Amino acid sequence: MRLYNGTIYQADRKDPLKGYVVGSFTEDEMVLNVSGSLDRERKTSSRPRNMSMKEIREGLERLNEQLKSSRTSRETKKYIRKYLINEHRVELHKKVSIPFACLAFGLIGVPVGLMVRRGGRMVGLGVGVGLITLYYVALTAGEKLAKVGVYPPFLGAWTASILTSVAGIILIIRTVRETPIRSSRLINKLFPPDARHRTDAELSE
Repeated sequence: MRLYNGTIYQADRKDPLKGYVVGSFTEDEMVLNVSGSLDRERKTSSRPRNMSMKEIREGLERLNEQLKSSRTSRETKKYIRKYLINEHRVELHKKVSIPFACLAFGLIGVPVGLMVRRGGRMVGLGVGVGLITLYYVALTAGEKLAKVGVYPPFLGAWTASILTSVAGIILIIRTVRETPIRSSRLINKLFPPDARHRTDAELSE
């Protein structure tokens, strides 16, 4: 970082109350260790969302030790049981459930792609955005309910992926058996064939 026309106030680290020395400069350069600052921030972060799986497990062990300790107040133990334990467990399950969502979307993507292949690109885009939105809403709702103790942490993190996988498997079975999918009627109502073909023609131009 290059600085111009500045003033430096330098205090004595051993005795700050002793006073400080004032200096000035017309041009100076300061080297900033950005990577080191980011590493320190990552290491000092106490939020489970920013932790690795190992760090979350260690955090759970520390919380359990605080629950067993006689030095921990009753209010603190209540807060740990109601919020902190659930938050750590939800984030631990999310470390696996979110990567698994790639497989879940793969299962549902094949039959849905076959279902809307005649509908044009806009239909495929709309269905894809809709599925992602539904997954995000289900994941967020499950996460919030699990963190306050209304929902088990495992289901809070896995419900969205499980529902997506089940829907994908059902659609794959129906596609293999060549069973008509009723949802295509809803797609035809939302995206009339004439409008779809018109939109695709405009995009191609």
